[in-house]
Amino acid sequence: MDARKSPSDGITKVLAAAVRRSCRVEIIENGNVVGSYAVDAIHRPIENEQDQVDNLAHCQIECNPTIANKSRFKKLKAGLANLANEQGFVVQPTDDPA
Repeated sequence: MDARKSPSDGITKVLAAAVRRSCRVEIIENGNVVGSYAVDAIHRPIENEQDQVDNLAHCQIECNPTIANKSRFKKLKAGLANLANEQGFVVQPTDDPA
């Protein structure tokens, strides 16, 4: 099964344990931590959704509470990208349409 939507997409992996261990977004005001966002990888299998093929191993990264602040969300995306870069590509992106 190929989870890519186009050949130029690559597939990487992020380990749930790594997300839980290192992706915590803190709310800092005046140099003090006043709260945080819990970040977790939740098992959310994809089963016969519209154009998608079943993916029973699918997980979704979720935050509680939802991150509405763009700056904090960018920091979370950067942290997740670093975790994905540590694992490398499982399927390399390609320019070949076949």
